[in-house]
Amino acid sequence: TPLFQGVVHESVVPSLVKKGDIINIDVPIHHFGKLNKSKLQEKEFFYERLGENKTRLSKDYFSYYELGRQYANNGKLNEAIVELQKSISLKNDFADSWFVMGTVYMSIKDLNLAENSFKMAKNFNKDDPDIYDNLGVLYAKKNNFENALNNFRIALKLNTRSARTLWNIGLLFRKFGKEEESKYYFLRAAELDPNYKNIFNKLSNRRNT
Repeated sequence: TPLFQGVVHESVVPSLVKKGDIINIDVPIHHFGKLNKSKLQEKEFFYERLGENKTRLSKDYFSYYELGRQYANNGKLNEAIVELQKSISLKNDFADSWFVMGTVYMSIKDLNLAENSFKMAKNFNKDDPDIYDNLGVLYAKKNNFENALNNFRIALKLNTRSARTLWNIGLLFRKFGKEEESKYYFLRAAELDPNYKNIFNKLSNRRNT
């Protein structure tokens, strides 16, 4: 039986990797702990304190990455950059640190540094659809339609059931005045995720008023 291990996150991934023979199945798992927002916030800051303690005990790239990711999740973006830079300095080819760094730079609207970070992440992990999806969003912000669409298409090829990517493609077409194309992708996203269906209905109601 896989066991939880590690002092920061409730994850069975390390022991699953040791066990081997991991099979992907299409079964949704609900994180009921996220239903209580006050408890969730308390939990996130508890993770942050655990992460800080862990980096004092174990100054390795993954500890700094975990703390950087937690800082980013808690909105402490400058602190996140510092920890992620420490992680990258110890293991430059760890794609996850570059990826989170890219999301942080996107949050502070430094699109050039975000682009560089996502490209570095892609260099070390060419099969992660989230990297291409974020590059698509980035190029859309830069008004680069072709690059945005190309990256979204790669993301969708890697994960054909990504409602987020389908929705982002819809937003891209809408931004550039292609209403019919945008509606097609919005509806595809809504078929996969009811949250997008609700958003699409609200958009439709606004147009009809």
